[in-house]
Amino acid sequence: MRRLAGLLDGLDHPNNRGRPLTPIQQVCITLGFLGGGHLTRVAGLCGGVSQKAAWCAVRRVTAAICVLKRDFIRMPTDEEAAATARRLEDRFHLPGFAFGVDGVAMLYEDKPRVIPPGTVAQDYWNRKMTYAINVQIVGDDEGRILDIDAGWVGSANDARIWNASGVKQVIQRQRRFLLAGDSAYPISEVCITPYRVAEAAADARKRLFNIRHSGLRTVCTENLFGRMKRRWRILKMMRMKVEWARETIIACSVLHNMAIQWADEDLDDGDGEGVEEGILMPPPPPPRLNALELDQLEPLMVRARGQNARDALRINMPP
Repeated sequence: MRRLAGLLDGLDHPNNRGRPLTPIQQVCITLGFLGGGHLTRVAGLCGGVSQKAAWCAVRRVTAAICVLKRDFIRMPTDEEAAATARRLEDRFHLPGFAFGVDGVAMLYEDKPRVIPPGTVAQDYWNRKMTYAINVQIVGDDEGRILDIDAGWVGSANDARIWNASGVKQVIQRQRRFLLAGDSAYPISEVCITPYRVAEAAADARKRLFNIRHSGLRTVCTENLFGRMKRRWRILKMMRMKVEWARETIIACSVLHNMAIQWADEDLDDGDGEGVEEGILMPPPPPPRLNALELDQLEPLMVRARGQNARDALRINMPP
């Protein structure tokens, strides 16, 4: 608590008028609110303060945590990405993968009460037949969040979010490391998606590739969502303004990475050890890929080159 409170600015009061809460008290109330997933009046009751005081503390601490986003949520260096690729290759026998990308719907208990200008409540109605905010996360095998985009309405699909995201440009400009995405994402030389079910049904090697690819994605992203929602129960069902909900999602992501960096104890997440794979000799090195800029190519060409890269991975992977 003290370590976190020491990183946050703006929690001290200029005087003791009204017996203000100390930074540590504010942090404790906020962590109780985020971890418990209950209402602010319950957070205030547990902290021995009024609902209004608890609400002010939560908003103040959440905003201060969001300021730390650049310090704790960042893309890896080449050395860090290479280490991730080696770990994933040893485990799933697919070379070159250093990132995973996926989207998750942060559900609302009811229709959002206050929505940003330019949107309507129906924009937040998603395919799960509930109101939600769509969040895109890029992660690695150690549970770190490398990038997060929480600025989308519930009706936005994963491909649309990915195509508009800044992290896509960062990842697509390099050719050394690969990104694993599910079938909702457009395939490219860098973003590798699984084979369609009909294709995999007719080819055992394609089924094996899909199994390994699915296990890799589970480790990098899907388990990450489960870990976050178990630790920060407020994310299971949002009950606040859309602006505050997005701020809360960012703050929980910063705290998640902070806990990993500080080796804080986490809940067991069952990281996909059961998804394997066969045994084996070390696979050959990843295929050499052309480094032409994707923005100079037609979409069909990008798709074809991505399919060729996926086929090369399947052909070269060990049985």
